[in-house]
Amino acid sequence: MSDETTLENPAAETPETTDGMAEPTAKVTQLNPKAEAPPVAGEQAEPAGDAPADPDILGKLDPNELAIMTSLNQQSRQMVFQIGQSEINKQRLLAQLGQLEQQSHGQSQAIGKRLGIPDGTQWNVTPDGQVRKMQQPTPFTPPQQKAPGKN
Repeated sequence: MSDETTLENPAAETPETTDGMAEPTAKVTQLNPKAEAPPVAGEQAEPAGDAPADPDILGKLDPNELAIMTSLNQQSRQMVFQIGQSEINKQRLLAQLGQLEQQSHGQSQAIGKRLGIPDGTQWNVTPDGQVRKMQQPTPFTPPQQKAPGKN
């Protein structure tokens, strides 16, 4: 009989969910409790045979903790992936917006040329399709003040 038991987390299969997130998978291997008791928190399991204990090992997660940590780790990786996909989509949309702006500018130039509008003239289109010259604002000049002491 083996000293290890393999558990599978049925909630951690990898089917796509309706929100596009993949559920994580996790396989948990634990020691058979009849063969060897799991270490108590803060204690280290006895090494097998004559192998020295690893001073860097602080303890062992129970199967539920391991399944939770594995699930959370996989969910965070999935979110990072989705953020990356969103950034790619954002870049594509920005490129399309740039193309639309170029088309709009080219169309405006063609209309201005057809109507004989001089370069540099600001104009706009009314909702009924009339092209109107935009009025240039007059520059603001502050009123002249009399020097003190002079009448």
